[in-house]
Amino acid sequence: MSTKIRYLGGIPSILKSMLLILVLGFSAQSLGATISWTVVITPAGGGKVPWQTNMPAKSGTLVKSGVIKFENGAAIDLTFQANEGFKLERVTKNLDDWTPYLDANKHYQFGPVSKAHVIVASFAEINPEAALIFEPPAVLPPDVAPIFDATGHYSGTLPVGSHRTFDAYAAMDESGKIDILPNMSTLQGYTSDPSNKPVSGVLKTIDNKPDLKVSGKLLGTRDGVAGEVAGTGALTDIQADPSAVLMPAAGAVPGAAALDQPMEQVLNAEAVAGYKVVIKTKQTGKKLSLSTKALPVALPVTTNVTREWSVNVMIQQRLDAKKKTRTYASALLTLPNGDQISFAERVVKYSRKVGYSLAFVKGKNLSTNKIDKKTSITIKKMLFSCVVTNCTLNDGEIQYSFLGQKGKAKLMDFVVQPTSAVEN
Repeated sequence: MSTKIRYLGGIPSILKSMLLILVLGFSAQSLGATISWTVVITPAGGGKVPWQTNMPAKSGTLVKSGVIKFENGAAIDLTFQANEGFKLERVTKNLDDWTPYLDANKHYQFGPVSKAHVIVASFAEINPEAALIFEPPAVLPPDVAPIFDATGHYSGTLPVGSHRTFDAYAAMDESGKIDILPNMSTLQGYTSDPSNKPVSGVLKTIDNKPDLKVSGKLLGTRDGVAGEVAGTGALTDIQADPSAVLMPAAGAVPGAAALDQPMEQVLNAEAVAGYKVVIKTKQTGKKLSLSTKALPVALPVTTNVTREWSVNVMIQQRLDAKKKTRTYASALLTLPNGDQISFAERVVKYSRKVGYSLAFVKGKNLSTNKIDKKTSITIKKMLFSCVVTNCTLNDGEIQYSFLGQKGKAKLMDFVVQPTSAVEN
């Protein structure tokens, strides 16, 4: 038995097919066949890839995944550029890491090229890190509430009645409760009985302005006549602008260094006064009732009270116990009374649309070593502009609540330079 091979034109058909493929392939390379490269940009919107070839001479920019076509043997230049808020993490060619081969401009020239490849440019959102300080400006923007530490010394003239002069001392707690100390305070024409208890009050924020309400009962003499005074009073819609003139506080030591002295200033306050007071003469039992509901008053007061406060915010990244990179935020708030509230770090996430949302509550008062449940700082829409690795804070809002008062403001009105940050 014999095996016969059938010939077509003198050449076996299988050999003819192989020869045809080789000839066509060689001809295609020789004649400049088109080669296609696929460039993948992930995630969408993370970056762009400017490109340039020399065969044919053309260029362009891929803003999303696409295909670049050029001739066999061409050189192709690719540059990988991150969009704002992103950074380039990795470039691969057919799954091989090509990132180490990029130059300082994230550029590489491939070629001469003879094969199709898949290039993947991987970008990642930037998580800004920052160490920033926020505090109220000397002149508050309209509708931004001040927060006062009302503990201190006051002197001036009552804007109602017989316009008597006064000299008073007050103590305030973390909830905004105020005690006016009668046995340390004086009112022209009055002598306080040693048994008197403090006149109590509370300072709140209403419609972005301080609101003070007080009540009490005092024994003593009024213009030499023994009796008692009892009643309630309120100062609402308080607008208090500090003067630029500072002076040593009452009780300051003459000749001591100015920086060591508590300083006083004039608060040019305006408010709406309301009160209901009954003055009773002890000897005759005669009562005098005084009241008003809404009396506009001007009340310049010399005092050492302050509304200065600040909060330091730290945002940083590090590996957690599972070796995963996380972003943490912490804060240290310095109250107008000098107490510091430390807020432990918490995990936060950054979004290019809404930024950071930071809520600091239940911090520890470093003076008392107790948890302060009445103090909070909230920062929302904390947005950064990030170019390459440089990030700059450019927006946000802050809400603050302590000493019984509260307010909110644009974050950029409270920021203390520098506003720059870095990413990791």
